[in-house]
Amino acid sequence: MAQGLGDSTAVLFVTDGQEAPPRLPSDALKQDINPAHVKGWLVGVGGDQPAPIPRSDAHGNRIGYWQADEVVQVPQMHASATHAVSHEELSALQGHYLSSVAEQIGFGYRRLADAKSLRDAMLDARLAHRESVPTDLRWCPAVLALLLLVWRFMPQRAVSSASLRWFGARPAARPKSSPRQARTGESQPVGRDGESVE
Repeated sequence: MAQGLGDSTAVLFVTDGQEAPPRLPSDALKQDINPAHVKGWLVGVGGDQPAPIPRSDAHGNRIGYWQADEVVQVPQMHASATHAVSHEELSALQGHYLSSVAEQIGFGYRRLADAKSLRDAMLDARLAHRESVPTDLRWCPAVLALLLLVWRFMPQRAVSSASLRWFGARPAARPKSSPRQARTGESQPVGRDGESVE
């Protein structure tokens, strides 16, 4: 299925390595993955000690555990020295098996020890590739138009104050009036520095 997605497909497969039905020691691994087209990681999960496998109904509700007579066991005649008795109703991490499979198909293998180990596998630079995606820039003219509308209908005093702040200008100083001018309303000559000339 991964090869059907095209070249440069990357796969991250999380498993304990237990096959169902179990593979016989004499079974050869099927080479149905082309390492030139598909790369990825096999991430091993599970404990070192075999543990019962939860059983669920069609709605996902747990209804107990799988029993020995409910799963396919390795026939006694095919059992190896290290697996004298088959207990396929129990699950444990098959790390050596997963490492061997990963090496044969060109994948990497690591055990899921914590969140960092999974993150590192997902962010592996060797599996990354660049891809062009469409980017919607229609919001840029809309934002510019909104700013222009705000500027156009802003009160004139606020516009002038904003302009002075932006451009660093200061309003011109008003000439000071003398006490006599304030009383009589007469105008006085004003010098260049804004002071009245008597």
